[in-house]
Amino acid sequence: MSSYVVDNTTINRIIDALEWGTKGNGRVYPNPQYINETLLVFSKESGTELGNRLYKLNVEAVNQRYPDTVDKPDNMPRSIDEEGRHVSFQRVEGFPGSNKFQVLKSVQCLIYQCSEGNVTEHALYQALRDYEFALCRNIIDDIPAYKKAGWS
Repeated sequence: MSSYVVDNTTINRIIDALEWGTKGNGRVYPNPQYINETLLVFSKESGTELGNRLYKLNVEAVNQRYPDTVDKPDNMPRSIDEEGRHVSFQRVEGFPGSNKFQVLKSVQCLIYQCSEGNVTEHALYQALRDYEFALCRNIIDDIPAYKKAGWS
């Protein structure tokens, strides 16, 4: 298994969906407050604060996978932009083209890239797993064949 630092778009897409859910649009995205107590923090943090926490979680996973990257961002997979500069999280609001399927793939990508060492024991990682499950449920609940299926 390899691990890399995801791009800003991935984290921003997740934050936008979480913020949209906390604004009462649970039909579009699940409302985090009903998923996991840690996710309740998402609605109290700014998108930048949450993005930085997710980014640091991802960096920690990469550092555990590749110990030679600790305190050496130039050695970290995917942490350098085209101009050779160190990349850190930058909040950009608004991914109007992001649908639930894309958000789910972004959440799953981040989860996969954070699945190293003891990072999987962090509350934030567990909250992401819970959000992944809630997104899957939210998507399935909207599928016509599921709606038509009998309850028993």
